[in-house]
Amino acid sequence: MNQKLLKLENLLRFHTIYRQLHSLCQRRALRQWRHGFSSAYPVWTAQLCAWPWPTDVLNGAALSQYRLLVTKKKKK
Repeated sequence: MNQKLLKLENLLRFHTIYRQLHSLCQRRALRQWRHGFSSAYPVWTAQLCAWPWPTDVLNGAALSQYRLLVTKKKKK
């Protein structure tokens, strides 16, 4: 497989793992904040970490298309 493609995939995996860890830290901090101020927290704070990042889906689709193009070029 193309070396540049492998580097790109590794970078995207690292970035995704970093965001997941960051999200876990935010959730933990939010939980502690809610525990201390449970009576008056804004509703939007509960939605900060609830949704997964849509860019992961887009990156996966882009990588699969790129892989398809690279293999087609190699066959020619």
